[in-house]
Amino acid sequence: MASVQHTRTFGATAAVTTTVYRNSAGGAYDVLVADDLWNFQLDHVWYGILSTATWRLGGVELAAGLHASDYARDHALSIRPDLATTLYDNTGHKQEQSGFLKAAGRRGAVEWTADLQLRRASFRF
Repeated sequence: MASVQHTRTFGATAAVTTTVYRNSAGGAYDVLVADDLWNFQLDHVWYGILSTATWRLGGVELAAGLHASDYARDHALSIRPDLATTLYDNTGHKQEQSGFLKAAGRRGAVEWTADLQLRRASFRF
């Protein structure tokens, strides 16, 4: 995983933080099915950006953020020892965007919070 993050403060009561990231991994594993050794190959790559803003207004803490990501995962199956022949091979894709708002405060002994999140995800294979 690799990520880069930048934070910008605005006085003592507000900040904006943005993170850009990439994650990837790959590998294979074997499963014995009857007398055959099935070899499953997997790999994925995931990119995204997340940005949040936080600020205090009097006794209320507020936060808002946006996130967008793109994910792809490859799947394949072969039977050992013939790894050059695949029984199936596909790639799944997921794209996601979301946003949130959050508020929190305290009045006397009572602490209150409010959250709102909107999310959109799409999948294809």
